[in-house]
Amino acid sequence: MSCSLLRQRIAVMMLALIGANAFAVDPWSAKIGTRTTLSDHGGVGLLQMPTARMAPDGEFAITVTRVDSYDRYSFTLQALKSFEFVFRYNSLNDHLYGPRDFSGDLTYKDRGFDVKFRLVEESNFWPEIAVGARDFLGTGLFSSEYFVASKRYYDWDFSAGLMWGNIGGRTDLNNPLGSILSRFNGDRVNTGRFGGEANGNTWFKGDHASLFAGVSYQLPNQPIWLMAEYDANDYQREPFGDRFTVNSPMNLGIKYRYNNWLDLGLSYERGDTLGLSIGVRTNFMDKTRSIPKFDAPPSPTAQPNLQTAVYQFTAQTAQDAASVVSHPQIAALKAQLKLAGLDIESIYFDKQGKRLTLELQNKRYRSTSRAIGRAARLLLSHTREKVLQFRFVLTNDDALPIDDVTLMRHQLVQVLSKKLSPTVVSRYAERELEMVSAPDKKDASSSVTPVMLKTRTYPDWSASISPAMRHNIGGPDGFYQFQVMLNAPIELKLRPGLSLSSSFTANVYNTFDKLKLESDSVLPHVRSDIKHYLQQQGTVSLNSLQADYLTQLSRSSYARASVGIFEEMFAGVGGEFLYAPAGKRWALGVDAYWVKQRDYDQKFAFRDYQANTGHATWYHRWPWFSINTKLSLGQYLAGDRGYTFDVSRVFDNGVTVGGFFTRTNISAAEFGEGSFDKGIYISVPLDLMTTRYTKNSLGMVWRPLTRDGGAMLYNRKPLYPAVTSGRADDLFNGALDIAD
Repeated sequence: MSCSLLRQRIAVMMLALIGANAFAVDPWSAKIGTRTTLSDHGGVGLLQMPTARMAPDGEFAITVTRVDSYDRYSFTLQALKSFEFVFRYNSLNDHLYGPRDFSGDLTYKDRGFDVKFRLVEESNFWPEIAVGARDFLGTGLFSSEYFVASKRYYDWDFSAGLMWGNIGGRTDLNNPLGSILSRFNGDRVNTGRFGGEANGNTWFKGDHASLFAGVSYQLPNQPIWLMAEYDANDYQREPFGDRFTVNSPMNLGIKYRYNNWLDLGLSYERGDTLGLSIGVRTNFMDKTRSIPKFDAPPSPTAQPNLQTAVYQFTAQTAQDAASVVSHPQIAALKAQLKLAGLDIESIYFDKQGKRLTLELQNKRYRSTSRAIGRAARLLLSHTREKVLQFRFVLTNDDALPIDDVTLMRHQLVQVLSKKLSPTVVSRYAERELEMVSAPDKKDASSSVTPVMLKTRTYPDWSASISPAMRHNIGGPDGFYQFQVMLNAPIELKLRPGLSLSSSFTANVYNTFDKLKLESDSVLPHVRSDIKHYLQQQGTVSLNSLQADYLTQLSRSSYARASVGIFEEMFAGVGGEFLYAPAGKRWALGVDAYWVKQRDYDQKFAFRDYQANTGHATWYHRWPWFSINTKLSLGQYLAGDRGYTFDVSRVFDNGVTVGGFFTRTNISAAEFGEGSFDKGIYISVPLDLMTTRYTKNSLGMVWRPLTRDGGAMLYNRKPLYPAVTSGRADDLFNGALDIAD
């Protein structure tokens, strides 16, 4: 019997076993998604081969694997319940990135993106079925596609499927798709000359495909997996013409998970090669994986005289904020709110004394519900029982009103005494959100005009200093360069909406002197001269120095005008308009700027280049999985015109993960390596790692390359997050926070 025929029979037997199990009652009692392991390439799988399994929704893992000539650094995210995404760096240890006088001993690094979609979820009668693609963007050195089915039986999990491309090198059978459409026959040739393009012309293409199969066994009640697989790759068609000796198509491995966060693996592959893997994992849907907070709810001193204090000022036509705040009762409330991370902008009672309106700025909490709930605790103790309603006008950092919500006193009392569910309060508040209008200054039943007492004094300034890092990853002149620095933002608020701000960076240490690659761009060098900005920055750099005026034009529309140094590369003048109706999932913005390029030392000198840039942007928050999308159309810094599409998901613990791409009217040849601008990003709330609540977060944006096409101006004060991030739209989803 030939080896080829034997391989096919082994795979057919595996498929037959899966089919037999499909008609048996599935005896597996644990949740399928909680028992998954990661492959050598990242993504749920065995060793080299994938399975049809999906990790739990929101699972994120970082893995490092080494199998002879390859090191792989993978980032795996279960982005949706049936969609897996993997970003990976492959290190080809037998090849240098470039000439030794340029790259030194740096081995070749190849970026890869993988996706996997679940087509059929496992049931008693059907296996789980998925389709996937490895390295589907860019150079496609490891480009492969597959269909795979998985079926579980007690602690055994069987998988089998078909593989095309690099990892399907054994060519066990003729391409079954070729008999359906002739386009699937022929050689796999990636025509993406400049990389970065989706190599869709090669997907599932080739004269042959390969069978693969595998099985994993989990020791009962132990986080230990034993696994074996029949490898679809014969390793005779590796990148750069490499061929590896293969003594056996069977790969064997063992994997161990410690405390549900650390993965360790050992494998024996190709019949003569040891493999090692280590990984860490977490789940962005798990709110419990954060440091306990010691920000207890405020314990106010009962002083129910606030209404009397406010009424003392109602007969006066104008009020000095300092004199208002000096009143003991108002001062006590303001101080207690400030300790709770909340600032009063103004305070107002209707003439009947039944409704109190508080203009409030949330400076500490990511959850608007928590901010409102803690403010409500204080108001309950500072007012008498005849005050039946508390209306919160929410403002942003520039004192612009962005939303309002009204809560009933009797409901709050019942919630805090645990006699009523917070969801009842939130549901009522959501209805109020659409009905309540701006407070009336006049009361027809009285000759006295109530006064909105302003309690914030101007000018008001703030400053801070914090450590920060900057990264440059994946270049041919060094895989990783970094900078350790101190950031010092300063802001002076002259009046509501009008501010002066600046940001300085003090360099502590950096390795940017090792950057050698010069720009070869045929477009204006609006971004690709980044090396010169990084290397010629002084000990202290001026990142920004600008004046901004933000104003609310109507209940749903806002505007901003800005002038000054906007970022490390550009300064100028411009503005933005945003229409964002409260309670709606969409918004529309328009911005326009004239800018001039800054000199490399990031002080006050300028280069000759100047540009007009601007975009119209549509924002939408989808009700499914907290997905946000943004589509911008307009002119970019290099004068090219096109669009940028951005999609992100906000997970339950507040982590945001997203990606974007830009297409403009320049060709791939004009853009250069990478073909078009694209990237991925992540933002992690700091309060996952601190003992106190905070609205701050740590973010990182990764672009494969810094090119000039599709380059947008960096905006430090975009209107959309300034207006929408503090709204009460999520009041129901975060209802339990009201009682915290």
